[in-house]
Amino acid sequence: MFLITGGTGNVGANLVRQLLDAGERVRVITRHPGDRSFPDQVEVVPGDLTRPETLPPALAGVDGAFLELLDQLAARNGTTAQVLPTVEEVTGRPAFTYAQWAASRAAEFDPASL
Repeated sequence: MFLITGGTGNVGANLVRQLLDAGERVRVITRHPGDRSFPDQVEVVPGDLTRPETLPPALAGVDGAFLELLDQLAARNGTTAQVLPTVEEVTGRPAFTYAQWAASRAAEFDPASL
């Protein structure tokens, strides 16, 4: 099961479709579950990344999560630290933002290898 945030946006909606096409189970978390229709195979759950207490039900049974725009959300609301521990606590797996992942990849990059 993959949890997708931003499933109503361009990137998230495309990711939902790609995962479904690959035969994966998909859950979308959204603040307004009734505002958008999704394919029948998609499980839609209410939740809000700015309210970490809404995340445990959305994260239950999840194998992977796509947290679109978490860095921007954190810059605006300062919630990254709350969201990441919640993800780690519920899933038992490490969580990180895209910016953290990109920074670690950049640190590993060796221009001499080009």
